[in-house]
Amino acid sequence: HAGHSHGPSAEYGCGLAPLEAYDLPLHIGALFILLVASTIGTFVPIFLQPAAKAGEEGSKPSSPLKRCVEYAFFICRHFGTGVILSTAFIHLLSHAFIYFSNECIGELAFESTSPAIAMGAVWLVFVIDFFLLRSIRNKANAEVPEAQRVARDGKISGSDSGLEDDEEQVVARQSDSDAERVRAQAKVQTWDVFALEAGIIFHSILIGVTLGASSGSGWVALLIAITFHQFFEGLALGSRIALLPRAFTSLLKKFVMGLGYSITTPLGIGIGIGVRQTFNSNDRPTLLVLGIFHSLSAGILLYTALVELIAGDFIHGKGLRNASTARCLAAIASLTVGAALMSILGKW
Repeated sequence: HAGHSHGPSAEYGCGLAPLEAYDLPLHIGALFILLVASTIGTFVPIFLQPAAKAGEEGSKPSSPLKRCVEYAFFICRHFGTGVILSTAFIHLLSHAFIYFSNECIGELAFESTSPAIAMGAVWLVFVIDFFLLRSIRNKANAEVPEAQRVARDGKISGSDSGLEDDEEQVVARQSDSDAERVRAQAKVQTWDVFALEAGIIFHSILIGVTLGASSGSGWVALLIAITFHQFFEGLALGSRIALLPRAFTSLLKKFVMGLGYSITTPLGIGIGIGVRQTFNSNDRPTLLVLGIFHSLSAGILLYTALVELIAGDFIHGKGLRNASTARCLAAIASLTVGAALMSILGKW
C-alpha cells in the first residue's frame, strides 16, 4: 500500500521512482488533519481527569453526568491499552518484518533481525525499569508498619502525656512516610508514561515522513486510516497522562507531554514533504532505518503494554482486583475492542 514498499517496482527496480500525482495542498492539509486528530485524542482524557480520579479512588461521582464521564474515561483507558498492544504487533513488528524482507535490502546476515531488535528493546527497557527504579519502587510499595498504622488511625488510647507525645511523633513520621511513598509512586508512574510516549513518538514520526513523501491511488485511504490510528493512540497516551497524580504533575506538564505526541506526526509529514523528491522507500539505508526503528518501538510498546499496562491494571492493580465482575468484563471488552479496531486499521 501507499505506506510502505513491499519490494522493487517493475519499472524502476530499487531506484527512485517519480511521484505519482502528488497533491501538495492535500499533503499540507493532512498535516493539519492529523494535528487536530492527535490533539483531540490526547487531550480529551486529560480533561476528563477529575472524574477519572474520583473513580480511581473508589468514590462514586455525585451526579449522573460525572458518573458518565468517569465511565467514559474508564473505557478510554482500557481501550487505549488494546490500541498499544495492537500497535506493537500489527503496526510495528509486522512492518519491521516487511522492511527487512524487502529484496532491495539484500540478504541479512541474521534472518531474525526484527524480533532480535525488538527483544533487545524489551531487555533494555526492563533493565532500566528494574535497576534505575528499584529503590523508588521499594519506597512506592513500602508497607505501613502496624504501630504507625494504629497510631495514625487513632487506635492508641491512654492518658499518659509521654504516650501521647510518642503517638504524635509516630503519626508525624507516618505522614512523612506516606508522602514519600506517594511521591515514589508518582515517579514510577511518570517513568511508565515516558516509556510509552517514547515508543509512540518514534513510530509517529516515521508514519509522518512516509505519508508526507508518498502518493498514489491508495494515499487518501491511507490518510483516513492513519487519522484514526493517531486518534486512537492519542486516547491511549492521554488516558495514562491523565492518571499522573495532580499533586506531583502540573496541568502544564501534562499539556506539554500531550503536545509532544500531537505534533510528532505533523512534524514527520512536514519532513516528508520537504524530502519527497529524494525520498526512496526502496533505498537500502532507508529500509534499514525504518526496520530498526519499527523494531525498537515494537519492543518498547510490547514491554509497556504487557508489563506496565495489562499486568499493572488487571493483575496487580487494586482497582480491578477489587472491582465487580461487570466492571472487570467491561475493562476486558474495552481492551479487546481497542486491539481489534487497531488491528483492522493495519490493513492500510
